[in-house]
Order: sequence, then structure tokens, then C-alpha cells
Amino acid sequence: MKRLNRKRICAYNELDQLSGYALVEKCEDSLKLLWISVFGRERRRGIGSHLIELVKEYARSSGCCRICGYIDSNPEGFLSRKRFFERHGRIFVQNGVLVFTIPV
Repeated sequence: MKRLNRKRICAYNELDQLSGYALVEKCEDSLKLLWISVFGRERRRGIGSHLIELVKEYARSSGCCRICGYIDSNPEGFLSRKRFFERHGRIFVQNGVLVFTIPV
């Protein structure tokens, strides 16, 4: 299966060590955020917000007007994930699933 529209966007710390990454997929005029991960040692240092900014830059350069995706409903860490996406965009329920959109 080809996944030509997928891209991995990486963030690095001040020591040039990989700190986290996002996996995105272009879908018409939107960029779907499939996955975002910040390594444990780097959490609470702004890496996630930096990744969102990198994803926004990529979305703009790709002609996308928004970033969208689903929030993992796993109870472990759910509230912090929900708050993170609330800070960066809008959250709503669609077909019983929490969805986020982030304007570009």
C-alpha cells in the first residue's frame, strides 16, 4: 500500500537529539494529524507546541487550510491530551468521537 501523502515531521532539542515527531497525511484541503509523540524526557518543555507549529508550517506550504484529527480516548493521559488540543484549536464530538481542528 502506497502512502505518498504521509510525512514525518521531527523536533529536536538543544543538543540536536530527536525529542518528538508528528505523522501527517494530506487530505484535499486539510492536513490530518495521525500521530504526535513527545519523548518522556522532553515532556513539559514546549516540544509538543513546537511540533504543532512545524505541522502548521508544513500545512501552509502544502496549501492546506486546517489540521484535523482524532483524540485518543485511552484513559491514561486523556485529560492532558484533551487540554493540549484545546490550547491549539477546537474540539468537538463527531459520531461519538472527539475530533480536533487547528486553524492554519
